[in-house]
Amino acid sequence: MKPTELDFGKKKFEKNVTVKTTGKKGLTLTTDLLVWAATWNIEDKLYPVSWLNEIGELNVTDTFQIYDRDDAFAIGDVSSVAETKQAITLPPKMKFITHNILAVAEAMSQGKSDFSVRSLKLKHYKIADRATMYLPLGPKHGVSERNGWVYGDKTTSKWKGKDLYCDLFWKELTGSKAPPIPQ
Repeated sequence: MKPTELDFGKKKFEKNVTVKTTGKKGLTLTTDLLVWAATWNIEDKLYPVSWLNEIGELNVTDTFQIYDRDDAFAIGDVSSVAETKQAITLPPKMKFITHNILAVAEAMSQGKSDFSVRSLKLKHYKIADRATMYLPLGPKHGVSERNGWVYGDKTTSKWKGKDLYCDLFWKELTGSKAPPIPQ
């Protein structure tokens, strides 16, 4: 189901719905509750519309390069990688995109103009077979799905509910422990 703005209308959620994705995986998901969190606004102020796919994401290859523009990369919510768009999925992808950006930058510094996979030893990212989703509902409640397993309040709180990954990403970005929360 790929809704248009008219299909979406004023609805914020639907109960008992089956959704078929149009992405690379072509997944079919049956849900008890579907919360619409989509936009149909095309961003054309930062990059050309030609870089976008049909749903307004930057269309990327498995090396995170923009199709038809192999010296530009995209990762995260704005990219067309057909996976859960949550911050927790970024650290594994960072190894791939960092390697690939550095390889292209090195080629550019040497005056090369071919940044294709064939000319550079770029790393290819494999889309996860199973979804990862963490939905904290405050510091002590929530539900998570990881590798096909569903977890409740205690585990979700431990993984994400208390600090929303502040400690994890602070350490990832700075190499040190996050400062304490001000009282």
